[in-house]
Amino acid sequence: MSGLKISYILACHNEEAVIQERIRNIQSQAEFHAQGELIVAVDGSTDATYSLAQALTAPNLQVLNLARLGKARTQNIAIEKSRGDIVLITDADTKFAPAFTRFMVEELLRDPAAGAVVGCLRWEDNRRSTGVMKRLQFFVENHIRAAESRLGVLTSGSGASMAFWKKYYLPMEKETDDTDTLVPLDMVRQNRKVRYCAGALAWETPFLNTQDEMRAKIRGVSKTLTMVFGRYSWRFWIRHPGVACQFWLKHLGRWLFLPVWICAWLTGVFLVLQGARSFPFLFVASSFFLGGILLASAVSRKLGGVQAWTGLPVDLFCAHLGMMLGVLRFLRKKSQGLWSPR
Repeated sequence: MSGLKISYILACHNEEAVIQERIRNIQSQAEFHAQGELIVAVDGSTDATYSLAQALTAPNLQVLNLARLGKARTQNIAIEKSRGDIVLITDADTKFAPAFTRFMVEELLRDPAAGAVVGCLRWEDNRRSTGVMKRLQFFVENHIRAAESRLGVLTSGSGASMAFWKKYYLPMEKETDDTDTLVPLDMVRQNRKVRYCAGALAWETPFLNTQDEMRAKIRGVSKTLTMVFGRYSWRFWIRHPGVACQFWLKHLGRWLFLPVWICAWLTGVFLVLQGARSFPFLFVASSFFLGGILLASAVSRKLGGVQAWTGLPVDLFCAHLGMMLGVLRFLRKKSQGLWSPR
């Protein structure tokens, strides 16, 4: 790690409530003082974000007050101005564990073919249903990412906790582009690996309710599809079949199969409530199917290696339980007693 400079990039918009706490959290990293710099890029904020960040003057802290450009272009400017060999991007509502940077950099240096490293993101503890479901989601997601990292097909991360070599960074081209998806895929395009580091812990703030999370997920998936179709040709996916299988399974399959399973299960419940004489086959089959997937995933995590492929389908069923809870609550309110026996 000696001699390497680390640039922390924090792009933010209207984050006056958390910006100073976030900057102090980054400054508490041992590597920040020894070999780091922090660039806070304020993206056209209309509150006191810039002045509050500027008040924490330090030799290795630079605050940019930019016009409203969007997160992607704001990050481009900040990364271009950075002087580090390694870039570590994060969000204003994220908190790093004390040893976060050390684990991230060590993981990046461990494999000469690595281009980026994704940290272990967790949800801050709270008693809301969204917090409970989100903790389960992150638990599942982190196991999936560990398996994908071992198999060499990890293609997703979080812009809240991601580090990469600056020399491999390809600027975001559109306002809607997002580093969460494009940085890992850009690394694959340059024949670099994306690694997962379980020891690099970071925490995010939970959504206020399931409806907010549902909207965020839908917006995120639509952005992902728009970005991918606009940036990568079909030749890219043919050259990387394992990456293509994992990526489309994760970003499309989870949205298709989970609602289908839930609809099948609810149909069985509905038929029972309506007085069906026998337990519907659809209900039983879908329940056993889910149980089999969960059992296979649990076994695969114990075995590791290539068997970890069998653990990937669990992401279809568990990764968005918080969002699906919001959907079910919405349907329950709109059904007007449809699910009640008559």
